Amino acid sequence: SSMGGNPFFNSMGGNGFGQQKQPPMKGKDIAYELPLTLHEIIKGTKKTISINQGGTAKAIEVKIPKGLARGKKIRLAGKGDMSPNGGPPGNLYIRSAPILTKDYTIEGNDVLHSKQILLSQALLGGTVEVLTPHGTTINLKVPAGTNAKAKMRIPGHGIPQMKGNGCGDLFVVINISIPKKLTEKQKELIQQLEKTGL
Repeated sequence: SSMGGNPFFNSMGGNGFGQQKQPPMKGKDIAYELPLTLHEIIKGTKKTISINQGGTAKAIEVKIPKGLARGKKIRLAGKGDMSPNGGPPGNLYIRSAPILTKDYTIEGNDVLHSKQILLSQALLGGTVEVLTPHGTTINLKVPAGTNAKAKMRIPGHGIPQMKGNGCGDLFVVINISIPKKLTEKQKELIQQLEKTGL
């Protein structure tokens, strides 16, 4: 008997399995990790990126908003992969991959900046210049008796929120510079300090 006489195939409209019309599928989403400097994360920027869309390399200009810190992403609707059968394209998701110099780390919207000070400054206190991630220089007062790894907070000098007006803080992490070699004069003075119980 021919297939046409099979009631199951008749109920499928006589098309058989292979020719059923599929509804249009949405194209796949694309995830893209974009390297950004701390300055670009704070101020926002424009970047031209190249993505593979349906087997073709395509250049897209992307406006990066301020505050695109690690773990956050932006969505570009319809900039993902093409649909295989005439449906809408997918979306493009861009995540930040921060490029940081050795003195800076990021925690959420806060920035930690490692700052070296002299042993005398840690003991006696003083003022040190700090370059903020925003590009400004501020004078930071270091209190007498500051310990190594002490964190000093400078409010509002971190990474801005992507939405709204809030901003993270800058934390200056103190490192005390211990000299490997002392001059005779320094040795003499430290030996005198030792006698005082310091």
